[in-house]
Amino acid sequence: MAALLRRGLFVALHHTLGQGSHSVCHPALPAALLGACRTKKTWPVKFPKEELKKRLTPAQYHVTQERGTESAFTGGFTHNKDEGTYTCVVCNTALFSSDTKFDSGSGKLKPI
Repeated sequence: MAALLRRGLFVALHHTLGQGSHSVCHPALPAALLGACRTKKTWPVKFPKEELKKRLTPAQYHVTQERGTESAFTGGFTHNKDEGTYTCVVCNTALFSSDTKFDSGSGKLKPI
């Protein structure tokens, strides 16, 4: 499920806030962590291309489905301090919580 987002070194994330939500592209977690939610019954999950093009922004679609990337330290979450749960923009699987974020300089977080 979350492994659908793994494309190169980047994933698109959906950040759920108390008063709403927004989505942007963000540096990826290590590939092994993104695949942690996979089971034989739940993965691979496939979504129709037309559905994803309607639901995702062009940047999200490019990153999640076409192996697109963004330049390092240019994403909307580079200096983000908002609290909440970050989920896969494609399948809504919880990836990590802001509670585990720390200033490591690497952008890597502990997965849920």
